[in-house]
Amino acid sequence: MLDDIGGLGKLARHCYSRWCGANEFEVDHFLDKYVVDLDKKTCTCGMFQLNAYPCCHAYAAIADRRDPIEVYIADCYKKDMYLKCYSHMIHAVPGQKEWVQTG
Repeated sequence: MLDDIGGLGKLARHCYSRWCGANEFEVDHFLDKYVVDLDKKTCTCGMFQLNAYPCCHAYAAIADRRDPIEVYIADCYKKDMYLKCYSHMIHAVPGQKEWVQTG
């Protein structure tokens, strides 16, 4: 079962996905239709490409395939990358009175 990451599960409840072949899905969301390609990680709404994070339409397609959603989330959102990014020490900065005077 997919985790409801970022509330996508609640939004995806209003989506109905239909498999078109390969990893392409047509997703109805209220009165609109979107095309989701899970191989390319794209959706015609544009949010999947923009955020490198599944939109609710992609979430519905992923749920239809019963794939783990973590596969479709960019590495920059994952804990390992966060820890790697902030692993270096940030040195303390002295007060303004301690700054070297320049000309």
